[in-house]
Amino acid sequence: MCNNGDGTVSVIDVATDSVIDTIRVGISPWALRYVSNHNRIYCANNVDNTVSVIDGTTNRVVANISVGNGPVALEYNPLSDRLYCANSNSGDVSVIDCATNNIVNTHRVGYGPVALSCDTIGSQVYVANLYSSSITVIQDVSGISETNSKQKPVKQKIVNQRLTLSENQNGCILNILGQKVLDLTAGDNNLNSLTSGVYFLKLNNIPSGIKVLILH
Repeated sequence: MCNNGDGTVSVIDVATDSVIDTIRVGISPWALRYVSNHNRIYCANNVDNTVSVIDGTTNRVVANISVGNGPVALEYNPLSDRLYCANSNSGDVSVIDCATNNIVNTHRVGYGPVALSCDTIGSQVYVANLYSSSITVIQDVSGISETNSKQKPVKQKIVNQRLTLSENQNGCILNILGQKVLDLTAGDNNLNSLTSGVYFLKLNNIPSGIKVLILH
């Protein structure tokens, strides 16, 4: 668990719900991502612009990686063994090779990237840009450098507690962190399980099928 105020990460034993270790990382730890291939935990430190690498066996920091300005989100693509770090203040995404913990690429995206989501089927990474109201799509191909990222404007859709999809259409709703919170099918979909706020609507089989969904 990130402790933003004191620059540490707490290790909790889920069997006993007790803290068993405290790890000193960078200033203002903001996000964590576990990479099972290497048994490492990556921690984005928002203020000192680094990602700390924690050994999952020893609970010790084994590396600190310099990234862009204001890292706030991490996402891992197991197909390419790469970690993506969204840097909100510099408007870019750092790409880390988890085998070496080296930066292999930096992608310029929109203004204020705050969330990432990886599509492992198409090996694409979606970046939510808060201040430019857009989604940037980064194509990640294992063993090959990523292609240039493409920024897609995001259309807004305002709904209440029901959303209707046309025949043969389906998709899902994502929260602001890029996590799926509801599957959608053709016809009427009840949204009562969701609280009011901003979400992403992802429609399958449509290339430009991502919209900002404002739920009242």
